[in-house]
Parts: sequence; C-alpha cells; structure tokens
Amino acid sequence: MRFYETSLRLESMRKELVSVIMAAYNAERYIGEAIRSVLDQTYSFFELLIVDDGSSDGTLEVVRLFSDDRIRFIRHNENKGVAEFRNTALEKARGKWIALLDADDKWLPERLELLLNVLNNTGEGYFVADVHLVCFDSPEGLKPWNSMLKLFYNALDLNKEILEFSLLDFLKSGSLLIHPIFPATAIKQYNLRYNAKIIFGEDFEFYCNLFRVGLKLKLYTKPLYLYRLTSGSITASKIMIKGSYDVLTSLLQTDGFSEGEKEMFMKLLRREEKESIYREFTYYIKHNKFFDAFSFDIKHPDLFFRFLCRLPRFLRYRISVKKFGAYVK
Repeated sequence: MRFYETSLRLESMRKELVSVIMAAYNAERYIGEAIRSVLDQTYSFFELLIVDDGSSDGTLEVVRLFSDDRIRFIRHNENKGVAEFRNTALEKARGKWIALLDADDKWLPERLELLLNVLNNTGEGYFVADVHLVCFDSPEGLKPWNSMLKLFYNALDLNKEILEFSLLDFLKSGSLLIHPIFPATAIKQYNLRYNAKIIFGEDFEFYCNLFRVGLKLKLYTKPLYLYRLTSGSITASKIMIKGSYDVLTSLLQTDGFSEGEKEMFMKLLRREEKESIYREFTYYIKHNKFFDAFSFDIKHPDLFFRFLCRLPRFLRYRISVKKFGAYVK
C-alpha cells in the first residue's frame, strides 16, 4: 500500500511542469555547464527558459550547441538588468512551479526531484529551497568548499532535514542566500515582479514579497545547488551598499508587512549603515592605504576590533583559495 501511494505521488509530480529560469549575461564561460546540469535532472518534466540580456560574447553560440525541445531561448536586444530579464521569464513561464538557476552555477542531478517531493508534501502555501554548496572556480572546474549553512549560519539546526521559515525567521537567520522553487499561482495572483529600480538585492526583496503574500519557506538542509564563488560574488562595492539601502527602504514603504517585520527591516537598515562604514575601512586596508584606515578608525573606534573578530574567517577563506587553486582574488 505504501509503495502504491508513493507511485501515485511520483506520477502526480511528473505532470507538474517546472519552468526553470536561467538569467544570462556574457555567460559564455559557464552557461554550458549550467544547462547540462538542468538537462541531467532525474525529474525531466521541465522547460528551461534562458533569457539573454544583450550579451556581447558567445553566450548564444553555446546555447545553440544544445538541441533539446525543452530549452526556450529569449533574447533582449540591449542590457536591461537582472530584474528585467527575470521578469521577462516570469511572463513567459508556463509551469506550475518556477525554479531559479544562475548561468554560472550548477545543480546536482536529483535537485528538482527532491525539492518537488518536499513541495508535494506541503502544497502551494510554501516555496522551497536548499542549502548552497559553496564551490571555488578552479582551472580543473568546480571545487566544493563547504555548505553555506556551516560557513555562515551556524545557529541553525543542521540535524534536521527540513527547516521551516516565516519571514521573521528568515530575516533573523541572516537572510539565507537561496535560489528557490515557488508556485506560479502566487506570482500570477499577486502580480509579483522583480523591482527594476533596484540595482542590487532585487532577489532578496522578491523573496520577502513571497512571504508577504502568505507563503512560508521550506529549507532542505542538504546542499543540492552548487554556488560558484567568483570575485564578483564576494566583492563589496558601492553598488552593493546603495542596493541594500534601496531594497530595505522599498520594503519599509510596502504595505502588507507586519509591524514586527518592518521593525526588523529597520534593524537591518541600521546594521547596513554600520556595515558600509566597515567596508570602507577594509577597502583602505586591502589597498594598503593604512594612514587612511588609521584616520578612519579614530572616527569609528570599534572598526579595528571588528576587523580582528572577522580575521579568522577571512584567513580561512584565503587559505582555502590557495589550497584549491581558485580564480577568486
């Protein structure tokens, strides 16, 4: 009887089309690996929507190497930004579920099947994600480093296979980096879109809005998403700082969040203000501008102490980069 029920559940899953959205901009170097990781999924009832945002390299030529009817290629004639090409994909998606994959990352073969099984047991009141496996980009290919939960989110219970998050849980956890699968019905019913006015962090705002319309997050704690660590993925820039401000300000101005959630947004905004000061301090150190760093520390006396507290994590990262022969600088 149990085997029969399992078979029915799997048969039901096979009828649920998944729209996999892959955003691409000058992704010639990695997009072939990303596409292959989708085509190799054990769950095969999907469409792969690749939206090229005006690439000037050989991205299109790489995509054309794959002859699979499940691949749909959409091209912007000019670069419009991450939010716009994800919105294009949302409008074109035909699946019951929508999954996200960046063109420089990869999936393990069983990712779709395992995460859909979680959704099948919970229903459309949830969206689901898994833990990222952080990988270095080396001359020999991706080199797995560690689970992002173990690297950055030690407070979470890693002994549980599935964790459930409300928006407050998500924010208090440190706002996990995720690439979720979410129900298309919620997108259509509430007309959810990525905010094209934001230059960084539009994905975080989008996930907060998934919570706002009533969804909860199920997190599968085993890593199935291979996150490629590159220079661009870890560099703190003025664009990132401005983007963080813009996102949190936008969320504070959005109706539908509770008072407790807005208080948390304010707390994050204040933390981001402190973090922007710390980033400027570390910029001076990284560029050997020690007099500037010393002068800055006099104005903000806690900076050097914060730097020392974070130093072990930084050294662990640099040692790992050296060990794996990674490209990250």
